[in-house]
Amino acid sequence: MTTQNATLTTSDCRRDFHQMMLQSSVDGGRELLANGAEMLRRYAEEMERYASRYDDCDNDTSVTYEMVLSWAINHVVQLHSNLRLDLFVSKAAEIAERRQLVAQTETEA
Repeated sequence: MTTQNATLTTSDCRRDFHQMMLQSSVDGGRELLANGAEMLRRYAEEMERYASRYDDCDNDTSVTYEMVLSWAINHVVQLHSNLRLDLFVSKAAEIAERRQLVAQTETEA
């Protein structure tokens, strides 16, 4: 094997590796979005339960409108911390970095 052939093989391997890592990051982003969508569905279902509970306040003297609204506010606040927006930002940065590495290895070849 000549030095030129070895260099091409190394460049090809490096490019393939970076493409594989990019695809892994893209797949991770897809999973992150799917998990986020599922979490939002669960939170929406819980908000529907609060809406039903709110409508029953006249029939249940142990629960007031204010209490149900307070529970709903608390639920929404928990969503913000549980959704982990920082993971979305990190994944987007990771994809951008890996896309740049793929582009660099393609220009080197």
